[in-house]
Amino acid sequence: MSVIDKFLNEARKLELLDSTVYVNEGWTSYESRANYLLEADAGISLHKDSLETRYAFRTRILDYLWAGLPIIATKGDSWAELIEKNGLGITVIPNDRDSLVRAIIKMADDTAFRMRSKEQVRIIANDYRWDALIEQLKF
Repeated sequence: MSVIDKFLNEARKLELLDSTVYVNEGWTSYESRANYLLEADAGISLHKDSLETRYAFRTRILDYLWAGLPIIATKGDSWAELIEKNGLGITVIPNDRDSLVRAIIKMADDTAFRMRSKEQVRIIANDYRWDALIEQLKF
């Protein structure tokens, strides 16, 4: 059974699916992704610890910055370092379910923390605008 199937079965068993836990099981078009992001309370990016992880540039986090979302992400890449250094959210150890649960609960329940993280995201997002990135390429 896949991780997704296990997750959905557990959510159903706990009667959380479609009441507290919402899952979009289909493909979200590029044109409509903004609607989901703007309705979200946080962005989550999870991955396993691997060589690819260390060097990947996770563009979904750019979407989170654009939408002003505080971030929960696994440790192990440059995004995690940026999140930790700048207070953009919470990082967790890959495959550590308990720390992920704590992070989600903190993000959901600690409004002051979430708002501080959102403000930091807003500030850092300016560094990833096209005009700011192009300016770095000028000699």
